[in-house]
Amino acid sequence: MKKSELKKYTIVLYASQIISTFKQSLSLAVKKREFRFACYLFLVRNSVSIFGNRAGLSNKRNSNLTLPLREEGFMELNKLPENTVKRLVEYFLQSQQSEYASLKEYFEKHRNDNYVRSKPIDVLLNDDLTRCVLTGLGILPIISEFLNLPESEIVMSANVDALFKIDGERKLRNGYDDALEFHRDVDSLRFVKAFVYLVDIEKGFGEHEICIGSHKSIPFSLRTIHRQTYSNLKANLSNFTLKSIFGKAGYSWVEDTTTFHRGTVPTLGDRLILTLSFNDKKSNLALNGHSYQPLELFYPLVSE
Repeated sequence: MKKSELKKYTIVLYASQIISTFKQSLSLAVKKREFRFACYLFLVRNSVSIFGNRAGLSNKRNSNLTLPLREEGFMELNKLPENTVKRLVEYFLQSQQSEYASLKEYFEKHRNDNYVRSKPIDVLLNDDLTRCVLTGLGILPIISEFLNLPESEIVMSANVDALFKIDGERKLRNGYDDALEFHRDVDSLRFVKAFVYLVDIEKGFGEHEICIGSHKSIPFSLRTIHRQTYSNLKANLSNFTLKSIFGKAGYSWVEDTTTFHRGTVPTLGDRLILTLSFNDKKSNLALNGHSYQPLELFYPLVSE
């Protein structure tokens, strides 16, 4: 595509997104009857996608604690203790509508449904388990510094879900791609996510992939809210570095998900993962309501 054509194409993308988010904002204002909800939606969708995650503007630049996260968009965390991983798996199975003797049985029973991703299970409903996770990861100083917010201004969610190696033709729920195409998150004005594998993940087991550093230098043509293909990212990102993340059960990392990232469709085995999201209280609660809880609800943490 010629430079002039690319510029016109980009302008059309931006205009389309602004119009679409304006309509969504008006609809939200009418539904909730509160103007600030509409303002936050419009601001978050466009500000974060076009200008990048505001969390990256932390003024604690002299600290090395979050340097890899700020520079690469990825940083390893403490491995979650084996006992906490076991409790999360048990909690996930116990939260299902049917009884399962093991995780293997759960995977096998759902394989023929041909949906790649399961419905998520909310871990925040178990206060003690949530505290064990936060303690085991040692994540709170990292989150607070990266978001440049005190814990009292942070809300969180924590969900466990599965990816299945299906036997037949893949089905989609309501056309949703299960976040298995490259994308950037636009969840609130400041946010960051952490992930924990709850089973061993090798190549072909639905491994997570991230384009390292892609949050720092994004071409204007890739900034709007759209799914992207591997080939398009490789052709348009100046320093395309794809990292596939593998690890044993308990392997954990924190990620600035304004990087391009995706899960992958399992071809050899199944995945179970814990996803934690940490967001600024004001803009996130306006958009997501009660699906997130104040971080301070889970204090004090358990003793190590």
